[in-house]
Amino acid sequence: MNTLVLLLLAFTATAEQCTDNDEQIKNLNQPGLENCCDVADFCQVLNQTGESVRNICCVTCSEKNNISTWTKMYVRYAGTGSITDKCGPYMYGDANRQHLHIWTPPAATGPVPVLLWAHGNGGKARQGIEEQFVPGVAGTSYGVVSWESVTKVENENETSQCWSDLELVMDWVKANGAANGLSTDDWIIGGRSRGTICSWPAAHSGNAAIKGMYLYAALPLPEESVLWLAENITNTSSPPAYLSYPLCCPNLYPADCDVNGDIHTPRSGQIIVKRYNETGMAANITMSQCLKDDDDETNDGILHFFHAFVQSVVPENICANCTTPPPPCTDDDAIIIQLASTAGKNVTGCADPEVAQYCEYPQVDAACCATCAAVNEANGKAVVMADSMRINPFFTADQDTEPPSASPTATASSSAQQYSLSLGFLTLLMSLIINW
Repeated sequence: MNTLVLLLLAFTATAEQCTDNDEQIKNLNQPGLENCCDVADFCQVLNQTGESVRNICCVTCSEKNNISTWTKMYVRYAGTGSITDKCGPYMYGDANRQHLHIWTPPAATGPVPVLLWAHGNGGKARQGIEEQFVPGVAGTSYGVVSWESVTKVENENETSQCWSDLELVMDWVKANGAANGLSTDDWIIGGRSRGTICSWPAAHSGNAAIKGMYLYAALPLPEESVLWLAENITNTSSPPAYLSYPLCCPNLYPADCDVNGDIHTPRSGQIIVKRYNETGMAANITMSQCLKDDDDETNDGILHFFHAFVQSVVPENICANCTTPPPPCTDDDAIIIQLASTAGKNVTGCADPEVAQYCEYPQVDAACCATCAAVNEANGKAVVMADSMRINPFFTADQDTEPPSASPTATASSSAQQYSLSLGFLTLLMSLIINW
């Protein structure tokens, strides 16, 4: 057996042993240590206790830096008393679910605009600060509020509670934001997978503080459910939107889209884009797809286009109070080749002459940053929201297909209470959500 195989086997064995064991942590008899959620301060202690903690709570200790860089953690947005269960998962009716975590740029001198973020199904609000949020808002003045609710949403009651909880979160920020370094009237609603569903009613409530919504792998639902939600989009209550998907749908809705059964299909986003077009808001929505998987080593996907979105809707929030520079401006030939190939185009990379004509589109500008910076400056253009159904800018006009209008099944609504469905329908709607 060669050395490489032995190393791979050793790595695999180590990875398989990296698990948390809450029962063993109690046996250390350390004050305040009841489970692996309590060990953040011990993970890097260089003594026997620290070594024991690292072995017993391997997963949590690997997230130690992630946990410790929030400005404030486990802040109640409703209810009274401290959060007694910091681990979760949080079920329907659990008062411990009603907490949030806050990050504000360290050098901020006043209230900062806020990205209100809802995690994916089975995730945790405390996750992602170092590897996702801080680099994701780089080059903008945004802080982050990552809010918790029911950990995994699977039925009507849990969905309604998640919707209502975001209303409480917004009420809390409105009342307490200034004291915590947060703007009370300048927000972007954001979320991933489950979080996009939890955020949907509030995002379309017409709240003047909401300047936009940025959603990743949005609305992982049956098509009839997405059509229902789309009918609640109006030109008076729906904000500018950016939708991004790691998967590819090269054919525009209603053409077939095969993503091997994955419910995070860009087809859902195409339905939303269509509805924005129908309501006269084509200039207010952009959708990107074919992103790298966010679990790879580049972590390229979740907030990849946030900077471009902010620049298009609230440009005054670009680099005000910035503490970190914008992401480095480099070209990524692999992304642009993939983006073009989904539209049947062959390009050799960012230097290909055909790319230059699409540089005003955010997804092309992001993939070919260095090339497009020069092109857009020479042409006197700024990166703008993409053109209506031209979801992939490499599609030509004769490829844009106008889908038939969907029949309305509900009236427009502006609050969580107004978004109500029958138990059977919503149970079907939520039953297909996976652990995202």
